[in-house]
Amino acid sequence: MTIREQTSSLGLLAQLSTAVLIGLVLGAIGPFGTFDAMSAPTRYFYWSVLVLLNWLQVLIVRRFLNANPLTQHLPKALLGVLAGSLSAIPATFEVFWFESTFRGTAAGVPLPELFVYVWLLTLLIAIPASLIFGAAPPLQAVSVTSPPSPPTAPSPTAHFLQRLPEDKRGQLVALEMQDHYLCVHTDHGQHLLLMRMSDALAELKDADGQQTHRSWWVARAAVKGLSKRGTTPMLRLKNGLNVPVSRSHFARLRHSGWL
Repeated sequence: MTIREQTSSLGLLAQLSTAVLIGLVLGAIGPFGTFDAMSAPTRYFYWSVLVLLNWLQVLIVRRFLNANPLTQHLPKALLGVLAGSLSAIPATFEVFWFESTFRGTAAGVPLPELFVYVWLLTLLIAIPASLIFGAAPPLQAVSVTSPPSPPTAPSPTAHFLQRLPEDKRGQLVALEMQDHYLCVHTDHGQHLLLMRMSDALAELKDADGQQTHRSWWVARAAVKGLSKRGTTPMLRLKNGLNVPVSRSHFARLRHSGWL
């Protein structure tokens, strides 16, 4: 849980605790005739649940108002008035049900008049809550995030091509041994490296390519077709090169599906 989530969680807990405390105070006072009409346990339950329910509704409405671009920049007090007014609509029917259930009088007043009383109650909740607590905290306290993906290791050819100048890097086509140098053919051209073929083959052992001749290594993706120069099989590459295939490598390449 991040610091921001902990702060939001504490803010929500403080608001709900405040709602329960107000409910208990109203339960002790017993306003609107509830002191004489209800027993103490019923009265405390009545007011605690009713205030907590109304407070939660105010929180939800404030959350939507804070997220709405039309209302999110309004003054806190005005946001409280809007939240209290909107919350009073469902709260009126809840109070009507509570009165019918716990007092059996269906509130004893018409719904329009009951709405006025409930509206005043929700304003007493919403305005101080907006001024004291500010923006409504998110109702979820913890968010689960996926662990970061491990960095992808560079491919063998990409690592090998780092030796080349930037303008020569691209798709690796072939390697050609020339005396003590290695001519690296890419789709961006060619470049000479002072490197042994055996060292290059060891580095490219996991790459998708094959040695076709003691002096040549070819990437599979670069092969366009097969031809012959006399009796010597030749691989035609996409960049126009023709690479010989020696007898010692012919069977392995055919077994691998290259020929």
